[in-house]
Amino acid sequence: MSRRDVAIAGAGVLLAAALAVLPYLGVVGQLPWASDSLVWITRGMPDDPGWWDWVLHTRHFIAWRPLTALSFVVDGWLVGARDPRVYLVTNLVLHTLGGVLAWLCFRRWTGDRGAWGLLAVLVVLGHPVSDDVVTVVARRSYLLSLDLGLVALIAHRGALDRPAWSLMSGVALWLAVLGHEQAVVLLPVLAMLGLASAPWRSALSACVSPAALVGAALVGRARVLGGWFGGYDERWFASLDPSGRPIAERLESVDPVAIGSSALRYLLDPHGPVGLAPLLPGALARGLALSLVVAAAAALQE
Repeated sequence: MSRRDVAIAGAGVLLAAALAVLPYLGVVGQLPWASDSLVWITRGMPDDPGWWDWVLHTRHFIAWRPLTALSFVVDGWLVGARDPRVYLVTNLVLHTLGGVLAWLCFRRWTGDRGAWGLLAVLVVLGHPVSDDVVTVVARRSYLLSLDLGLVALIAHRGALDRPAWSLMSGVALWLAVLGHEQAVVLLPVLAMLGLASAPWRSALSACVSPAALVGAALVGRARVLGGWFGGYDERWFASLDPSGRPIAERLESVDPVAIGSSALRYLLDPHGPVGLAPLLPGALARGLALSLVVAAAAALQE
């Protein structure tokens, strides 16, 4: 592929990233004072002598996410006390970086340096559910685990040829798990991708470091949580129902059609109060704009 084609694809990625930023510019000026966001921010203030204990030795709501907690400490150390907008800006930077990393991951695994890698960018940056993550600072853990998980995938491709890359892949996946525990699902993904792309000995050896480091992260998580699973306390769910009925009884009385309809409306626009979808036109316009970027870049390369 010529340098011109690579430049066109790279310009398309940058344009897609810019389009993904635009919908959130009006949100950056809003103060992130949701109740769970307040906990992350106030407990992570660097002038709080207990911030280190909060990061490493404390349960973070339903789980143990020390990297996420540390990211709030870094924000507070920078300008958080003087300008709370930094928390949303950090989320936005992580979101945009995820789109760029998705493109690099696509290139690394497929060898395709053309415009079709922008489809991966579209999935990450254009999906309307991202609105519910980027604009809520308490959900930064998803952005951290996405970015670091993509770094792990990129490094793992190099580990199949050069074992030294295995450590980098392992560290990235370890950090992803410390950001959000669900990143552990990438471990079998690394193994399957390796077995599909290299001899089994190389594929398995490339997974040694990631498996060991993820195991260490899970052991640390179990020690803090006092068990392997974590999650919400059932009493918390019961407190949401004024009738005081047990959760199992309430679930039996829920209409499955209503659940499906609400889920679809939430998918179309997470910001709407389940169905009003005030931001749906903007979400659709953003998806259309990103799709046009893909089509234009592909046409220029033909």
